[in-house]
Amino acid sequence: MEASPAIEVEMEGLPDYVVTINNPAESTMELMVNIWEDEAGTMQFTRGLAGEDVFEMNPTDAEEVRDLLQLEE
Repeated sequence: MEASPAIEVEMEGLPDYVVTINNPAESTMELMVNIWEDEAGTMQFTRGLAGEDVFEMNPTDAEEVRDLLQLEE
């Protein structure tokens, strides 16, 4: 996700997926990502609760995210 480029687009509607990574030992949220997936399988995402910057994953990274989250294509 760190290597994903920012794109000039506003996302509309609710995200298809919301991913949070929590640190229970410190009672903190380490990462929150809102993910939108289009018909072509491309994923766009924002970071954080009020993230406004939109980033786009390359197809290889999007496939890895699908595998990690056990999402069907």
